Amino acid sequence: MTVSLTYRSNLTATETIANNAGSLATNGRTVVHDAFDTVRAGGAAGTTQIVAAFTVAMTAGAATIDLRALTGTNGATVDGNGKKVLYAKFQAAAGNANPITIEAGASDGYPIFGADGEVTLPARATSEAISEVLIALGTSAPAISSSAKEIDISGTGTQAVNVIIILGE
Repeated sequence: MTVSLTYRSNLTATETIANNAGSLATNGRTVVHDAFDTVRAGGAAGTTQIVAAFTVAMTAGAATIDLRALTGTNGATVDGNGKKVLYAKFQAAAGNANPITIEAGASDGYPIFGADGEVTLPARATSEAISEVLIALGTSAPAISSSAKEIDISGTGTQAVNVIIILGE
């Protein structure tokens, strides 16, 4: 199996500044902020890559992602033991009316956002709304093991989160 990916993180803002002197044309008063955009094409960092892409549906407002039992391509189970989370994207599914929190599991937690870190995705009540987080950990991420393997998702009711995780060494 060969995995090739493009990691792209872009946030570009175009700002039109005030014409206090009255001597600047409109097109001469714009500043584009894009210096921190990141694009990496080709293989993932590390030597072995495994892709898992799936949707997590919560039951009673909770779900756990087990990095030792992920859903891979064609529904095959992927065991991430000894691998690292190189990249991950979590996206609230359209229609989620309440926030969703993502953090290391309560037991056997994988510190995807640091030892005590968590991310809360805002509600995504319409399909036009965006509620997602993309993280690039690279090879400095901790290895997945029997004691560091779970990511907890919490919210309300039966909300869902779309997930793509790239594992490697």
